Amino acid sequence: MRRALSSLRGDADESFNSRRDDYRSDLEAAKPNNRFLRRRSGTYSQVERSLTPTALWNVCQTARHMVTNDALPGQMLERLADNIIQGGFRLVMNTGDSSLNDDVTALFNEWANDPSQCDFFGERSLAEQTWMSLFQVAQDGDGFFLFLDDGRLQFVEFDRCVGSDPFLGGVITDGERVTGYRFAKSIPMSPFASDADTEQYDVIDANGQRQVAHLYCAKRMSQRRGYSWLHPIMIKAGMLDDLEFATIVKAQAAATLAGISERTDSKAQPIAGALGRTMTATTGPSGASETSTEMRHGMIVDLPFGRTFKGFAPNIPNNEHFAHVSHIIKQMGAALNMPIEMVLLDSGISNFSGTRMAMANARMSFRRIQKTWISSFLGPMMRWKIRHWLPRLGRVAGRMDVTGEIFRHKWVEPSWSYIQPVEEATGAAIELENNTISPREVVARQGRSYDDVVRETVEDNGAMIIAAIEKAQAVKARFPDVDVNWREFARMRLPSGMVQTGMLPDPNRDPNADAPAPGAPKSGQQAPNRTAQHIAQASQAARDQTLSDSTATVEEFA
Repeated sequence: MRRALSSLRGDADESFNSRRDDYRSDLEAAKPNNRFLRRRSGTYSQVERSLTPTALWNVCQTARHMVTNDALPGQMLERLADNIIQGGFRLVMNTGDSSLNDDVTALFNEWANDPSQCDFFGERSLAEQTWMSLFQVAQDGDGFFLFLDDGRLQFVEFDRCVGSDPFLGGVITDGERVTGYRFAKSIPMSPFASDADTEQYDVIDANGQRQVAHLYCAKRMSQRRGYSWLHPIMIKAGMLDDLEFATIVKAQAAATLAGISERTDSKAQPIAGALGRTMTATTGPSGASETSTEMRHGMIVDLPFGRTFKGFAPNIPNNEHFAHVSHIIKQMGAALNMPIEMVLLDSGISNFSGTRMAMANARMSFRRIQKTWISSFLGPMMRWKIRHWLPRLGRVAGRMDVTGEIFRHKWVEPSWSYIQPVEEATGAAIELENNTISPREVVARQGRSYDDVVRETVEDNGAMIIAAIEKAQAVKARFPDVDVNWREFARMRLPSGMVQTGMLPDPNRDPNADAPAPGAPKSGQQAPNRTAQHIAQASQAARDQTLSDSTATVEEFA
């Protein structure tokens, strides 16, 4: 049997170390004298390991400050969580037993919608906890859910996973895999804590069930802690703040120089008591007296004889300012896979096709994060809850527990509405018509269950048909001479391309005989006029047929 490779690095070959300066690489990025390559200290793997957890702690605190005080970062994370989580994920049980599926789903809905049952703090439903976990993981870097013995969830924040290890912090490993975590008993004030001040939680409990869910987005297979999603844009956010502040200062300076008094006569006296004028006498280094004037809004300045000053009104902020700000915001949004239209909630920045392409690419990233939350949190959580409910589910569930069928389920991720509803719905209809897609897949694109859509459609159509039949019968009972059909009350829409037509009874044809009546005209001859009695008989026969046709076909329910 082949053994797994160890992650512990051994000593490098001394002979290689002695000759490594002689090695040259043809890779441009490996050449330190490239003037376009920013100098970086250490390699990524060294930085990641040697700076954990102190550097990650500092990044987390910086991100929290940005979210609280800066204009954009907090709003960006809120919109990111809104788009990914929306109203929450929907559970679909697939045990193979419909009754058991309904029982488990009912228990789950009751538990997930009651904060007192699903939240340790008793404040948030499961959907709200899921939203909050994504927001906080994006802000801090990672977070944890504890599956408690009483059936509730407890969220543990980034900075409570601490320990005495200067490298791994609160993460416990067996050299390869994570086996447990150490969480501070109270909110710590530093990234380190003694083992006595922490409590250890094993990833797997004594019964072999997962009891800790660690949420983070890793960029390396060996990564064990996450870092703030805002980290790549922290410097950009600072640049944006500085740019905005500098623009405000420039605008204030420009607004101060509203008017200048020009002095052309040497004998003219200064204006006494100039508005906003403040004179300050000081003694210079040489001992001479100096007078300075402080600038105030609305003041009048008297210039010396022979000097002029021409005012100006600069365009502040100018077009370059807006282009620069837009460039920085685009970079900030790109770090979170958010187009600038989503960051600023402004659809007028680009054309419709550009916005649609940007949103389509952003949603691919959102789906990836959704699947991460399912595999890291929702999937293990559901197995834990089913174990918790087993005594209430009966013998069938007990037998399925042995085979593992009781745990079969899937999560339907939140989806997004059409960007172009008419065009995209038309495209789906064409695909269905040409058998290049299934109805189930079309419904799945909308984030719904096909079984639910079928059941709800049949139930809704059935309710409409029953109500229409009852109403038609009531109208006929009140007005016997009125010919009315239940379909006139239902007004159900036909599929695209189909037209509903009606055929009135032919008064010139005997409805009780297929063959022409004796003496009837031959083909091509005009039929003689029938009497009013024949017309009345034909109309009565049509009404009787309508009354007997109160049943609906299968197509009308589907």
